Amino acid sequence: MIIISRMGQLVFYDDATTFNFCWYYIFDASGNIWNGSSFVAFVQANIATYKQTMTTVNGTINAGNYTAAYFYATFPSAIPAGRYIIDVNQEVAASNTDNTFGGVAHEIWWTGLEVESIRSDVYHADIHVFLNTSADEYTVVWFKNGLPATSITSPTLDVIDSSGSSLISSAIMSTTGFTDILIYDEPSSRINQSSNDSYIVTASATIGGETRTYSRIISNNSSNIIG
Repeated sequence: MIIISRMGQLVFYDDATTFNFCWYYIFDASGNIWNGSSFVAFVQANIATYKQTMTTVNGTINAGNYTAAYFYATFPSAIPAGRYIIDVNQEVAASNTDNTFGGVAHEIWWTGLEVESIRSDVYHADIHVFLNTSADEYTVVWFKNGLPATSITSPTLDVIDSSGSSLISSAIMSTTGFTDILIYDEPSSRINQSSNDSYIVTASATIGGETRTYSRIISNNSSNIIG
């Protein structure tokens, strides 16, 4: 089975010769299921009310069954934009009484107008360290798809040395005048400025509703700038 989108619709293609009818269920990120008006906790007794029917739009009839069948459905416009899981099921009987799960699951992105294949955003952090005589100054800027990320919460910083010893653990970073620039000043110098050791700096933050983590290996240099 293949899923594509067309003009805000879900379109499925299947070359099976035993299924005439197709339907699907919609789940949100919390595992709740769409009942036609809202996402609710799943109740087995109500499974028939969760079924989203589909229409056959093309296919060749072979002994009463469709081969290379196409099915479509318009995604419910009442559902907010976001990521969703759809569980697609098929059956032979016209009564559609099977009401079972166990079909083909797809993760989709609903824009509010169109159905799209899931988009994987790319996050990374630019980590910079400045060493002065009394403290280590850390600056972190998070990026989403190459652009500065916004709505960053719970930013923290961890530093370990090459032996695995923790030098800074879950330090809370703060914003500057620019909300997308995060800073942390370690009160005491934790990085040995007289050696050429390597360190791993890990930045973490909640962005887009999920925890993002990015690490960078750094080492001392003559200008006291790392990163």
